[in-house]
Amino acid sequence: MLTQILKSYELDHVNALLAQVANSDDSVFLSQFWLIPWLKTLPKKPLLMVCKRDSKVTGLAFWGCQQHWLGDRYYLNQTGVHSEDQVWIEQNDIICRPDDRPAVLEAMLQKLSELRNFAKVTAQTCLSDQWQHARYLEPEITSETNFYADLKVPGNYLDSLSKNTRASIRRSNKLIEDKFGAISVTIAQQSEHHDLFNKIAQLHILKWGTSEYGSGFTNPTFVQFHEHLLGISDHDYSQKAKLLTLTAGDFILGYLYVLISENQILFYLSAINYVDLGNKYKPGLTMHFHAIEHFKHLGYDNYDFLAGPARYKEQMSNSCYPVYHISMYKNTRRNRLLTKLKLLLRR
Repeated sequence: MLTQILKSYELDHVNALLAQVANSDDSVFLSQFWLIPWLKTLPKKPLLMVCKRDSKVTGLAFWGCQQHWLGDRYYLNQTGVHSEDQVWIEQNDIICRPDDRPAVLEAMLQKLSELRNFAKVTAQTCLSDQWQHARYLEPEITSETNFYADLKVPGNYLDSLSKNTRASIRRSNKLIEDKFGAISVTIAQQSEHHDLFNKIAQLHILKWGTSEYGSGFTNPTFVQFHEHLLGISDHDYSQKAKLLTLTAGDFILGYLYVLISENQILFYLSAINYVDLGNKYKPGLTMHFHAIEHFKHLGYDNYDFLAGPARYKEQMSNSCYPVYHISMYKNTRRNRLLTKLKLLLRR
């Protein structure tokens, strides 16, 4: 298998390469939809690694590099810079067909290990924990649970949730409808995205602006990326990014930003219009419940809450799957010593 590293490339070339190879799980995060807007926002493009067999493209991936005194660190489909990665890729992996993955991964890890001053690979929120190579130490793998609502369950979606969650949703729905009126879900048209995006930004900054990681809406790179994705700054809109407005009567409960992947809804972020109506008021639960019911009625299979720990995600879900965070160090004497030292410090 021939493995090439491209330091300079045009987006048209990337589009052509992506069109030649299917990604492992048909993930929107590994498609032109996500990757091209991401590349447009970056001041410096990551390395593009392409694997070919008999001149046919079998796999590709982007590797961001950050220099470090202990050796250079490479990030799968990320740059390693928080402001550039805050858009946060999910369902991450090498871009290839499932049958080709072992050979493509082997070739890419081999090629990376041959780079001057190479030390470490990092791959975040991956669906596969199969990461091994003879030239690397044993991978360090942590996992977390992603929750989703399976909309194909027989009967009523609400009945698939716990008794306490059902009661919380019903109480919140009743409180909101008694106070404001009937609850409805509206999916915006592309022409409405600009105004809605600004309203979402205001509420999101109000809620998260002073948190540890802040709101992405104060990050120009994050904003630029989503303006591309939503067709605000780019006429090439794919219909895979949607903004929802949840209202009760004339009152706006808040907004949901979702992505569409095949027959799945992927919840990306929310912006909630908080008011003080007591502890029975659960606008987040109410908004997700009505969005889930809306998409179930439209025939979608899953409503995925994606990565990030939050109690409401588990409450609103009836199924789950693991995602993995991988770190792999090149097998060198220095890295073996550092690994032993870390193990000693953890005891």
